[in-house]
Amino acid sequence: MKQTTDRIVTGLVAAFFLGAMLFLLFKPQKELSETERRALQERPSFSLQAIGSGEYMKQFETYSTDQFFARDFFVSTQAQTEKLLGKQENNGVYFAKDDFLIGRVEESGFSIADANLNAVEKLADAVPIPVGAVVCPPAETILSDRLPDPRPADQGILLMDRIAERLAHSKAEWTDVRPVLDDAAARGEQVFYRTDHHETSYGAFLIVQAWREQAGLPPMEQSQWEQSVVSRSFLGTLWSKTPLFTQTPDEIVRWDRPAADGRPALEVRMEIDDGAGTEAYPDLYAEEFLQAQDQYSYFLRGNHALVRLFSNAENPEKLLVLKDSYAHTAAPFLADCFSEVHLLDLRYYRGRVVDYIRENEIDRVLFFYSAENFAKDATIRRAENGLEE
Repeated sequence: MKQTTDRIVTGLVAAFFLGAMLFLLFKPQKELSETERRALQERPSFSLQAIGSGEYMKQFETYSTDQFFARDFFVSTQAQTEKLLGKQENNGVYFAKDDFLIGRVEESGFSIADANLNAVEKLADAVPIPVGAVVCPPAETILSDRLPDPRPADQGILLMDRIAERLAHSKAEWTDVRPVLDDAAARGEQVFYRTDHHETSYGAFLIVQAWREQAGLPPMEQSQWEQSVVSRSFLGTLWSKTPLFTQTPDEIVRWDRPAADGRPALEVRMEIDDGAGTEAYPDLYAEEFLQAQDQYSYFLRGNHALVRLFSNAENPEKLLVLKDSYAHTAAPFLADCFSEVHLLDLRYYRGRVVDYIRENEIDRVLFFYSAENFAKDATIRRAENGLEE
C-alpha cells in the first residue's frame, strides 16, 4: 500500500513539473510586468554554445521565474506576507507609518555625486547667465518620523549635506529646499506621494516657490492656483516594488492658474523632441495616461530627451532646465514664470549643453534633480561637455 502511495505521489510531482515545463515552453510570453513596471525575461535561444557556457540555464531560470503563472499575484502575496510578519521593509522599500511606502537610500558613495557637482560648477563658471541648482531630498529625510523603529541610518542626510556644502560655495545659485519641505511635512501636508518616489505637485510648488524667491523672480502664492483631483487610483514606483493588496492609492492633482488681477489664465503648449522629429501638444498634461499603469506620465508624457514649453507668461526670458523626472510636477510653476521652458534630460539628450544655450539664446539655467539620481546618474556630468574647447 505504501509503495503504491509513493508511486502516486511521485507521479503527481513529476506530472506537475512536466506540466509546468510545457506551460512555460508553449504559453504566450509576457514582455512586460505592469505591476513591477519592468521588462520580463523572454524565452532564451537554444544553442550548444549557450548550454556549454551555462548562460542558457541562467537565462531559463530567470525566464521561468518571470513567466510563472499568476506571477503578479504571488509577488503581491509575498509583499503582503512580509508586512504582516512585521518586517520593516521589502525589496528596498520601507513599510512606513500612515500607509506610506518610502524608498531606502542606498549607500553608493559620493564619487558620482562629486563628478556631477564639478559639472554644475564648471557650467556656472563658463556661461554668462545665471545657473541655479535645486536638489529634491529623499523622502526618507523629510518623512523620517514615519520610518519604522528603530530608524535606519540616514544616508540621504549625508548626501544632501555634501551637495549643499559644495554648491553653497560655488558660483551656482543653490536653493536648499529642505526647510520648506520639512515645515510642510510637519504641518501634515503631503509633499511626497505615498506610493511613488516623486514629490507631489504641492511639494513641487514649494520647491519652485523657494527657488523663485531666492533667484529674485516674481513671487508665487498658492492662492493663485486652482487644484483639481484628476485621479484617485495612482499606484507608483514604490508600490511596484512591493505591491501590497491593501495599499491606499494616491491622488494626482492638477494645478491651473486662472485669470485674476488683470493677468490672463496661464496657457501652456508643449513640444517633445526625441531626435526623430517634433510632436506638438496643446497642454502639458496628458489625460490618457490616467488610464494607464504609469499614471505619473500624466505630467509631460513621461521621460524625453527634450521638452519645450511655451506659455503666455509675462517674462519673455527662456529657462533651460537640466533635469530628471522630479522636475515634471514642477513644470506648470516654471512655465508660469518664463515664456519658454526647455527641459533637457541628459540621459537621452546627446548634444552639448553649452551649444544648446548659445543656439537657443537661453537666459537662465536650472539643474533640477533628485538627490538619489544626483548620486548615481553619471550622465549629469555631460553638462560640462565642450566647456574646455
